Amino acid sequence: MTAGHTLGLCAALVVSIMLLSGAGAVLLRLLKVSDANAFDLFLFSTALGAILLELAVSLGELAPNLIAGVRIAIAITALVGVAGIRTAFAALRELWQTLSRLNGPEKALAAVLLLILALQGFASLAPLTGSDALHYHFTMQALYLANGFSAPWSLLHGFFCGLSHQLILAGLALGSGQLAKGWLF
Repeated sequence: MTAGHTLGLCAALVVSIMLLSGAGAVLLRLLKVSDANAFDLFLFSTALGAILLELAVSLGELAPNLIAGVRIAIAITALVGVAGIRTAFAALRELWQTLSRLNGPEKALAAVLLLILALQGFASLAPLTGSDALHYHFTMQALYLANGFSAPWSLLHGFFCGLSHQLILAGLALGSGQLAKGWLF
């Protein structure tokens, strides 16, 4: 992986996280959640956006053409995200302003936390080497893309797939295992 590829992947992750946060902000608006602080709003909206993506991919997985169904589900989630991206940016801006007003040890601890999160984010882009990930997490989703969604009777590990595996399926449907790992992070 070249440096340009890594930077492009990081940019794609940032854009997709903002779109997921925007989609979650739309859901929060529909649920009439309005009295949350900026941190809670950004955290809740990002989590709700990821849940929306997982559920949309689950529905897209049932389409006759699995790859097209999953890609359409991703596109619909992104379109919902565009509708709420202004709220997500406002929450992120307010959160950044709050962080910049911190003093002394609080500012140092916040900087250390952001550094650790950045390092973990970069580590999530590393190649798959764990036997667990290779054994069924990514393999089963790749088999679904290749053969369609059906019960894998010959592979017991195929029955261990949960809702978070839909993020892997979505990334693989877009052709990027790295994007899938970034979404899992």
